[in-house]
Amino acid sequence: MEAQLSAKNLFLKNVLDAIAHPFCVINAENYRVEIANAAAYQGRLRGDLTCYQLLHGSDQLCGFDEYPCPLREIKKTKKPVIMEHRHVDRDGAIQFV
Repeated sequence: MEAQLSAKNLFLKNVLDAIAHPFCVINAENYRVEIANAAAYQGRLRGDLTCYQLLHGSDQLCGFDEYPCPLREIKKTKKPVIMEHRHVDRDGAIQFV
């Protein structure tokens, strides 16, 4: 059973890492990144990294300017949202997603 779970975990990691765009699963309670693909980070993913640290290179929660935080909007409306949001890539360049 453990070998099967390990194989499935490796398969899932390979699938996520094959996605060219950053992808991550965020804990809605504390904004911590639970899972992320290789396009979202370099090296080993720290267990205490927040989405705003990973995706924005910031120590503060995002969305206090013209680009609201998607997670805060989802928590407020309890519905999926489609919006433009500003991310910072690995090289520090701003990208709109």
